[in-house]
Amino acid sequence: MSINTSGLAQGCYMFTLRARGTNGDGQPVTHLQTVRFSVATTTSSGQYVDILGFAVFQVDAITANDIIGHAVTGVQADPNDQALRRAQRARLVPWS
Repeated sequence: MSINTSGLAQGCYMFTLRARGTNGDGQPVTHLQTVRFSVATTTSSGQYVDILGFAVFQVDAITANDIIGHAVTGVQADPNDQALRRAQRARLVPWS
């Protein structure tokens, strides 16, 4: 998801993201998810990402420059929330 923040004043903004698809039974479904993002109007010396929440994502495709996926849970404020238990935790993998 890309958000064009041109012309927006500094602050926190919320909007509702609507996704439509079909469930496992082939029935049409609509999911609504509130998304919060922050706009900063000053420049910084480096690049950074503000983590505003945690969700479980399923990776659908990996290319040289992109990782494409979709959320399979809602956004949670706490990374240890029970709703996120279905995901594998990040961990180091030993060299073969």
